[in-house]
Amino acid sequence: MSRSHAGSLLLLLGLAVCWGYNWVVMKIGLHDAGPVAFAAIRCLGGGIILALVLLLLRRSFRVPEPWTVAAIGLLQTALAQGLIAAALSGGEAGKSAVLNYTLPVWVMILGFLFLKERPRLMQWLATAVAFAGVMVMTFLNGKAVSWEPIVFALSASICWGAGTVVTQALMRRHGGKIDTLALTAWQLCIGGVILTLLAFLVPEAPLHWTTSLVLALIYNVGPASAVAFLLWFMLQQRIEANLLSLIVLIVPLVGIAAGWLQLGERPSGPDAIGMALILTGIAVMVVSQRRKLPVTAQAEG
Repeated sequence: MSRSHAGSLLLLLGLAVCWGYNWVVMKIGLHDAGPVAFAAIRCLGGGIILALVLLLLRRSFRVPEPWTVAAIGLLQTALAQGLIAAALSGGEAGKSAVLNYTLPVWVMILGFLFLKERPRLMQWLATAVAFAGVMVMTFLNGKAVSWEPIVFALSASICWGAGTVVTQALMRRHGGKIDTLALTAWQLCIGGVILTLLAFLVPEAPLHWTTSLVLALIYNVGPASAVAFLLWFMLQQRIEANLLSLIVLIVPLVGIAAGWLQLGERPSGPDAIGMALILTGIAVMVVSQRRKLPVTAQAEG
């Protein structure tokens, strides 16, 4: 295996762990916080950490096309992360939030419309299989308390997909000129500021500063935001959008495993079937794209 392949796989593993385990962490933290306030602290805190790192490294904060970067912050941070938190906070939202990983569908559709990408037949097949797994896990695993968590999770996925496509277009136009660290810091800070403003406008229960909430926020600000979003942008420079969005479907599998071990949430029959379908879709995509994995020009992050 080449160093490029090994590096990409290590980044993917780190991303899967950071975001996968965070489904458990957020479920715990949201018992004592409103979803908008929780997401605001998570994103703004992560952005501030990366901004401090930029200062310590004496790196420039400049990014090309500031308004495009602001759009990424709105879509991929403010809307996506706020909606994910909203989905997880309501009743059966923990299960329906897996709908967030219909991401490949939206990336393929938006990429076809705006980036002129033409997915191969195997990509459509792999996405369909993985999407079927998500649907089985969501709709055949008991009755949802309401449709709101499902709508929130689907909306988060669409926003995340749109943000991914906008990022891909930006990177195609500017290539290695983009500093991944600066881009990540800006999109987290922009999204965090938007969510902070919304937190003052949206009526929510006040924060209860319990130990579990503090620990959940520390994890979300650090590994789940500052570290994970940096890994996400680094991977977007290494791997094409369709492949990346499908591979990160492994994240909810990590979340299910963590929930089983830590919260005693043993996967049901539909969960097991859905996990098998998702893994099958990932395997088909990786095999069909194994010769296209080498990196493109990458900015140091």
